[in-house]
Amino acid sequence: MSTRVKVNVGYTVAMGDFEFVRFDFGLEEDVPDGKTRKEIFDKSFDWCWTRLDAEVTKARAAAKG
Repeated sequence: MSTRVKVNVGYTVAMGDFEFVRFDFGLEEDVPDGKTRKEIFDKSFDWCWTRLDAEVTKARAAAKG
């Protein structure tokens, strides 16, 4: 049985007028031979965080109009 790493990140942005948008990103990956759980977690987290940050930035810009 292989080891898997699962990462999820999320953020809710207030859009104004009691409207909100929620972003959730996640990855689940196998840990290949020669790699550690930490290496795969860090790689997965970085990907999720980058995507989350990009979408939150766009949402905040749209909320400002």
